Amino acid sequence: MQLADETLSQLWIRARASFARIIAAHGAPAVVAALIGLAHTQRREIGAWLTSLESSIRKLLFAEASRLPIEPHHNSPHKPPPPAQTRASNSTSPRPFDASRPESWPARFTFAPPRDPRAVPEAQAPRIRALWGDTHAPQAAEAITPRPGMRVCHPTTKHLACRFEAIRRVLADPMPYARRLARIFHRLRRRFPEAPRRFAISAPRAYVYDPEDSRLRPDAMSVAIEGLYAFDSS
Repeated sequence: MQLADETLSQLWIRARASFARIIAAHGAPAVVAALIGLAHTQRREIGAWLTSLESSIRKLLFAEASRLPIEPHHNSPHKPPPPAQTRASNSTSPRPFDASRPESWPARFTFAPPRDPRAVPEAQAPRIRALWGDTHAPQAAEAITPRPGMRVCHPTTKHLACRFEAIRRVLADPMPYARRLARIFHRLRRRFPEAPRRFAISAPRAYVYDPEDSRLRPDAMSVAIEGLYAFDSS
């Protein structure tokens, strides 16, 4: 598997280079967050670039996940969730969004695993009354007053800036994300065996490619398909 590992390593280098070109064209996450607003065409362009790169990164993470050993499943006694008051108190004190400090942003990379078509949608699931506390939804948090000197992100650019930052974090250290993805698919394949294959061959809706590396996405898909054996086997 040495050649496959070398190929995967080179693909990560190419993904980081592609991300660097996006940053050079549109700015670093903090720069994007500080923009007052973006024209609709500019938002679409940036979003399409990010969507394409996110798709390639997911394929590379899937290939990394296929090389990881299966973690043993530990059965732990069921514990009831914490009281509703504790959850509500935590949810009413969000951290201020400081556009100048990307490391503090709640930027999470989305794995986007395929949804099991046999699963019952949450909107149609039966409602069960909680027995451990108040079931009323917590009140919305009050508007946060920015600290002196804190740069506030415009709502139309916050989402794009967080996607930039999430990609940067994955490219800086992919393995924790690969381990999480491995756990997701080893659980998901038990009830939805087709999930790994659908994930490996999926393509983003936005058809955009890096003109300096037009083969990144198909090459990333190729190594993801090679890794299917780890999830297809029982």
